[in-house]
Amino acid sequence: MVQTLSINFERPIPVFPLSSSVLLPHVALPLHIFEPRYLQMTKEALDSHGLIAMAVFEHTPSEQEYQHGRPPLKPHVCLGYIAQYNPLENGRYLLLLQGVCRAKLVDEIDHEPYRMAHLSPIDIEPADDEQLAEVRQQLEALVLTSDFDDVDGIDELRQILSQDTPTFAVIDLAAMTFCRADAERMYTVLADPDAASRGRWLIEQLEHDQDD
Repeated sequence: MVQTLSINFERPIPVFPLSSSVLLPHVALPLHIFEPRYLQMTKEALDSHGLIAMAVFEHTPSEQEYQHGRPPLKPHVCLGYIAQYNPLENGRYLLLLQGVCRAKLVDEIDHEPYRMAHLSPIDIEPADDEQLAEVRQQLEALVLTSDFDDVDGIDELRQILSQDTPTFAVIDLAAMTFCRADAERMYTVLADPDAASRGRWLIEQLEHDQDD
């Protein structure tokens, strides 16, 4: 779940932008790749480093803008690694993209048919568990309450909390469990480079959800 991967940030990396799906480090995101440009992106990534940066559109583009333009992107992305792939008979791919680290877009290069950019990592050295002890304690107390028994994936998250998974990873996994359907919330977690700050924000959101 928490992994070490050597990444050369000197070279440009493929960028896969979406409006409603946000990848976080330590989280695995299933993807169905079917557009020709992203099929080419997938094939070329598989033939090289296996890396794809998941980005988020600044606004939901029109169909014309999406197909023929370069809609603006929000600055924060999550660099992912193709952990599993399954080529389908119709030429499409099913991917499992494993989130590796947060990064920021530095500059896009002139590249077709898909987008590529230079990235700058922003959370290579996460906080250690001693610094996050209070956040973990509060988060665990919330996650274990019966208020969230019906949340999809809650049993897996509780199991993770019972193990020695580092707290900075637990925070991202908890955010995916509780916020996956809310792209705005997910992007808030992605864009915050400080694990303690992300944890406190998530705790506030869960406490608010409890009160509703």
